[in-house]
Amino acid sequence: MTMPRNLPPLVWPSILVIIAMVGCGINIAIGDDIGHGAGMDVWLAGAANPWQLFINLDLMTGLLLAVTWIGWRERHNGLAMQVAWVLLTLWWGNLIVALYVLIALQEARGDGARFLSGVAQGAWADTLGGTLRIIFGLLALAAATTMTLGVLRVAPAFLPVLGYVSGLGSLAFFLGLLALRRPATFPQSPQARTRP
Repeated sequence: MTMPRNLPPLVWPSILVIIAMVGCGINIAIGDDIGHGAGMDVWLAGAANPWQLFINLDLMTGLLLAVTWIGWRERHNGLAMQVAWVLLTLWWGNLIVALYVLIALQEARGDGARFLSGVAQGAWADTLGGTLRIIFGLLALAAATTMTLGVLRVAPAFLPVLGYVSGLGSLAFFLGLLALRRPATFPQSPQARTRP
């Protein structure tokens, strides 16, 4: 990914969010076990406190706004890709939002309208080479295998199974879509058709 010298203001906050969320994930992996519901039981237990409920709902409504924008922006890339981005964002939160912002900035190449509305051609996923597709396929297989092993380990407990399927299942689905993606063909806009 090549970024211009004068980076847009959203780049550094996005990078900081990614670093913070990966750090938090590493802290959970080292200091806790996700087998208890991948944080779902902790999140639900927090609803008993009015302030924690406020924070939880603030997070969820902010993610709903981000998911709406991402889903609308991905309208040219097909329903499967829209669903994959939405599932990833709803489960993985601001880590995915920050990654998406970086991708959108790269696609927009400095055009604010293009950043907000998306592109109909030349999307980053359409330019993936064969090696990258193989890597995404292997990562999808690894996520699906980890999900399956995790579900087998914690079944029949509902919350842990839901955590593994929602989190790693959405990741495997998204990576699989990238591995199988073919360059999209888009209809010409009415303006492009009238040009000589």
